[in-house]
Amino acid sequence: MVLPEQLAAHLADPLLAPLSGVGRQGYGENAACGDELWLEVAEGPSGELEVRYRVRGCAALVAGTSLWVSAVQRAVAGGGDPLGLDPGAVLAAAGGLPARSRHVERVIARAWGQALGRG
Repeated sequence: MVLPEQLAAHLADPLLAPLSGVGRQGYGENAACGDELWLEVAEGPSGELEVRYRVRGCAALVAGTSLWVSAVQRAVAGGGDPLGLDPGAVLAAAGGLPARSRHVERVIARAWGQALGRG
């Protein structure tokens, strides 16, 4: 599988943000291939939003989740609204995923929505 440069960089060196057990958790999966994603959203020491994750699945989910969490962290650091980020838009801005890996967007969106209490 050939990934765009940004996603390939996240696959080669994924952001490490392991679950801490604090905060709201959301879960997303793609049962067809066994992908699983746990996202955790909590308030950090300074009141900022923190997102952590655990992923088990394909390379595209590993890269996509790392990219997603990184985008959320950049939005927080820049004073933006991470709650308004759309997983599909973030992945598309990074060059998108091959057609057979488009499930990644849905897995991230499902886990994100649950972690935020939206789904």
